[in-house]
This record gives sequence, structure tokens and C-alpha cells, in this order.
Amino acid sequence: MTAVQSLDELPMVRNGEAIARRLRWLDERLRWHGVFRRADLAARFAISPQQASADIATYLALAPTNAVFDSARKEYGRSAAFAPIFPRDALRWMAEAAEAGDRAAIPLARLDIPPRAALPDTLALITEAYAKRRALAIRYQSLTTSRPTKRVICPHHIVDTGERLHARAWDARSGEFRDFLVARIRAAALDIDHAWVGEDADTEWQQIVDVDLAPHDSLSPSQRDVVALDFGMKSGRTIIRVRRALLLYALDRLDLLDAVRAGHGRPRAARGTMCLNAGELSSMLPSVAQTPA
Repeated sequence: MTAVQSLDELPMVRNGEAIARRLRWLDERLRWHGVFRRADLAARFAISPQQASADIATYLALAPTNAVFDSARKEYGRSAAFAPIFPRDALRWMAEAAEAGDRAAIPLARLDIPPRAALPDTLALITEAYAKRRALAIRYQSLTTSRPTKRVICPHHIVDTGERLHARAWDARSGEFRDFLVARIRAAALDIDHAWVGEDADTEWQQIVDVDLAPHDSLSPSQRDVVALDFGMKSGRTIIRVRRALLLYALDRLDLLDAVRAGHGRPRAARGTMCLNAGELSSMLPSVAQTPA
């Protein structure tokens, strides 16, 4: 059975959005709760028992091996052969289930950390500069200078690292492609006097590098197994492909930046993983002094 990417792929529910929602609910009920009942379906969508029975029959026709009926409890349980036909990320499901008032769904708690600010007007000017392929004159406040500096940049991507939002851009002052935190751009205006330099010239952006991960070799066999499972490793390792321009941020998110910079790729064992090609990657990283701030 193949997972359904679009509801329109289902001929029996084509143009039946309401039915499709109910089929998704049945599939996810099995996936996340392990069971569904006709009465629950009828109550959730305010439909008749007859309609609920028809929906269940439609679902079982699509996925005949997904559910097993328990006549004593009058419920359908998830079978050992279950394979979701409406796959969804678990965290997304938890959030949406909570919004829908599903009291059976386990609550999802998130850290409430203030996001890095990005002024809409600044982003609008960056996107306009890119759309028109015009350079952008900015006043930029870094943490290495006490006062803002004037720069002329050509931004070709906005990068969201999960912790920061920055513009990847040609910097006329240094003659290099660099990263500029959007929130630290204090003023900006289009500049027609400087030629546009696009992403094709950004060799670090164009180059894709591999980060070769494995469970830390100081862990016990059982610990290595659980780390491999956590990272979806096969045969005890996994390769993460990343643009060279974003390597710094990827290693930082993986808690491997300092270890790779040192060339050995082995952080404290409690980090769980180590980098097998640290020697190769360390030469690709900017120096600490050049690290974007």
C-alpha cells in the first residue's frame, strides 16, 4: 500500500473533502491512538451512525490490513501490518490535535524562547533588492564594532537556521560573500551605483559538503544503538549534506562545531554523536574571529 500524498489521489473520495477529512481522522486515530470506534467518528464529525459505518468501510477498502475488529469491545484496533495512508509528522499532529480539542492526544510543550527579530520593512527591502537585482546600501551594527558601519550588499538568500535569520549576500566592502543578521540591519535603501553580484559567484553556497556522523565511540553498544535510532542511521552512520556556506550553522545545531574546529570531531560522549570527517571539514570553517555574530 502506498502512502497518499494528496486526497485527490483517492478516486472514491475525489471531490469529497468532508469524507476525506474523516478518512484521515480514522487513519491518524489508528496511527496515534491505536484504536477507533464508530461512535467516536460519529461524535467527532456530527454524522449519523450509518454514515460512520460507510466511512469505515471506505477506509478498510483503501487499507484492508490496517485494522482488526474486536467484536467484544466493538472497536477497530491497529494491526501489526499497519501502514499509514495519510502520513504526518508526529509533532505536527500533536499540535493540530491540541488545537482541535482532542483530549486523548498527548499535549506538546515547546520552549518559549523569543525569536530573533526581523523587521518586516527590512525584509521587504531585501526581497525588493533581490527581485530587481539591485544592490542594497545598509547600515549594519555588528558586535565587533561599537557603531554601525556602511555596507553595500547583494543578498541572494534569506537563511533561517532555527535560531537566527540572516541574509547571505555579497559584501562590496570585503569583496566576499558573508552573512548579515537581518535584525542588525539598522537602515537600508536600494543602491543603483553598484553592480549586482549573484549567487552563481558564491562558491561556498554552490558547494555541497557531507557531514559524516556516527554514534560516539565512547558509548556502550546499547547507547550507540539508541543514538543510531535517534538519528535514523543505517549501519551505524549517516551522511548529512549541507551547503558549505551553512556548514557552520549545521555543526552548531549538532553540537559538533568546537570538536570539528579542533579537528578530531569527538565532543563529550554525552553529545551522542561524533563527526568522522572532521579533519576534512575543519578547513572549510571560518576562523572564530570571522564567525558571523
